[in-house]
Amino acid sequence: WLAVATGKNRVGLDRVLAHAELTKMFDATRTADETRSKPHPQMLLELMREFGVEPERTLMIGDTTHDLQLAANAGVASVGVSFGA
Repeated sequence: WLAVATGKNRVGLDRVLAHAELTKMFDATRTADETRSKPHPQMLLELMREFGVEPERTLMIGDTTHDLQLAANAGVASVGVSFGA
């Protein structure tokens, strides 16, 4: 499964994904206006629950310290990248 957990709002995420022609790449998305935002783990926990995936089978890839803190708060592994936001 591939999902997005973002601090963007729904309109912003949909706009970015459509512009990059990536909308169909993701199985699910969560935005800050739909659930608690990073670094609170709720959006990631919701996505894992939606797919029936345990924390030890989840990898969060992020480009901010909030992403890595979200992963830690949700008990999942993470990889930080130096590009993105």
